[in-house]
Amino acid sequence: MTSHQNAFAIYDYQKYLNEARGLHEATIDAASRYIRQFEDFTGGIDFARVSRTQIISFKESIRQKAEDENCLSPSTVVHSLRALGAFFSWLVTRPEYGKLARDLPDYFTPSKRLVKIANAPTDKYVPSVDEIRKLIAASPRDTLLQRRDRAIIAFLYLTGVRNGALVTLRLKHVDTAQKLVFQDAREVATKASKTMRTAWFPVGEDFEEIVINWVAELRGIAAKEDVPLFPRGFRKEWGASKDECFEFLSSTDPVRKIIKAAAAVAETVYFRPHAIRATIGRNIERWGATAEERKALSQNLGHERYVTTREFYGALPEDQQHALIANIRDRGEVDPQHDILQPFARAPENIRTALIEILKPYR
Repeated sequence: MTSHQNAFAIYDYQKYLNEARGLHEATIDAASRYIRQFEDFTGGIDFARVSRTQIISFKESIRQKAEDENCLSPSTVVHSLRALGAFFSWLVTRPEYGKLARDLPDYFTPSKRLVKIANAPTDKYVPSVDEIRKLIAASPRDTLLQRRDRAIIAFLYLTGVRNGALVTLRLKHVDTAQKLVFQDAREVATKASKTMRTAWFPVGEDFEEIVINWVAELRGIAAKEDVPLFPRGFRKEWGASKDECFEFLSSTDPVRKIIKAAAAVAETVYFRPHAIRATIGRNIERWGATAEERKALSQNLGHERYVTTREFYGALPEDQQHALIANIRDRGEVDPQHDILQPFARAPENIRTALIEILKPYR
């Protein structure tokens, strides 16, 4: 049973995370959940009496759930242990918990093995551009909401916005003339409350046309600038004005359902909406001719460093990886002196030699 002192401590910690750390409500809720799970494991013991032995037993218990029973993911275990370590690091600074050992939070440190498992890349399906086009082509467009669904898929690939931002964007945030999206954190649920202006990616005029037509259709039915870009539905309000009422989607779940339904019609593999950002990430190397261009494309995804884009979204598809290695086997080793000519490795030797002579002054 939770002691009153524990309840006060959790409340004060929630307030600290909110006011002193400025953390999101969902992050605070997760931390509180992990703390209560630990408290339940110890039988509601007063936090002031927690011992190293109890922490070690708790770690072993959730490790078994992750590795032996498959009840918890390694990632969840690592997050919970780190959250508990942070809580007890705060707790030992409180005067009323002065008797706790100062190294007590260290015992929540997850094993290196578990961290490696948690951080290991997972196989996630990343759609090809052709698959995204196939989804759009198969999507019905007879009704306004069907055209909305089609525009949502096109917009995800055109702009790379995250789900949370997508369902909170307003009509005024899209500039079809300049081909920009203003993700204003005061009104749009962006990651880390980051405001940014996103340019449309060079994905093709067919995607642009779908979004431009959707925006024009909304304005054609007298939608005001503050209405949702992708409304939940349309209904008439009672009263003198009898205006159309546009409501925001209540969550990101409908976006997943839209893609799932389109995949079923197109008879393609279902993928998460966020996977489209990986599709964009994999194309950056092809779109960007210079390091500066690739940096611009990476920033457009919301990443401050290009290495972030490459690490999380830029992995080559396995079939492309194997094809490239097969080409390397057929080609043989490249002369280190001719590294500048690697893109022309299969050209005749006389042409490669001539190019080397031409380029020597610029090396």
